[in-house]
Amino acid sequence: LAAFLSDVAIRDFPQRWTNFGNEIFSAVSNGGLWSDDPVSDDTGVRIGLECLKIITEDCTDSDFNARISTTRRNDVLIGLNEISPQILPLLFALLSSQYGIVANANNTLQEMQAYLTNNNRSTDQMTSQEQVLYDAQCTTRDKAAGLCAAILTTCEKFCQSLPLEWMLGTFSSNPDSTNPSPDVENKTDFVSAMLHLLREPSHDINILSISCLRHLACRKLDEHQWIKLLQSLPQAVAEAETAQCQL
Repeated sequence: LAAFLSDVAIRDFPQRWTNFGNEIFSAVSNGGLWSDDPVSDDTGVRIGLECLKIITEDCTDSDFNARISTTRRNDVLIGLNEISPQILPLLFALLSSQYGIVANANNTLQEMQAYLTNNNRSTDQMTSQEQVLYDAQCTTRDKAAGLCAAILTTCEKFCQSLPLEWMLGTFSSNPDSTNPSPDVENKTDFVSAMLHLLREPSHDINILSISCLRHLACRKLDEHQWIKLLQSLPQAVAEAETAQCQL
């Protein structure tokens, strides 16, 4: 379904499929595809993420875009940039909420393991009731971590080719400007989120975060952006190492 939707979008968005953003990224209760409650049903969210990933890939990667004319690619990318204020806060909020679930589940699992250790028992020696509770936390963590990984996989495509401000959390009051002010930030600073996620190994979240940061670092960052990234890395790496030692 995501592949079908991306094909239609590449053909018709934004000129003929003018409400693409609303139909894919609005909640089901508002007539869109995006899940009202991703915790219980993330199908619509995953379709939307995969659709975005395919569109970005097809319109920016030379290995995929031979069948798409330059004019059509440019039209689609301009359209995506126009609806980015709708899409990016949605993705950022979802990433934040799902990682919160992962972190809470990890904390609960650590507390359960500490309880067992204090009672000279291992996870292999849990009672049936304890096993059910433990498995439920693992399932909760893995589902949320999988959704975080799906978001980062889509963001990885953004990091390679789409405007830097998409991931850096900067914007410009002038929509035609290609150099947003470094003093103006919005609430979608994906770079800070990715630095924080270096500590999380579930579903290779840390590896995907590193890949996103690497793609960004290989692009032409301005001085402020480059210094900010360099200054943030040592603390993020140290915190990630500390978190790994606690596992």
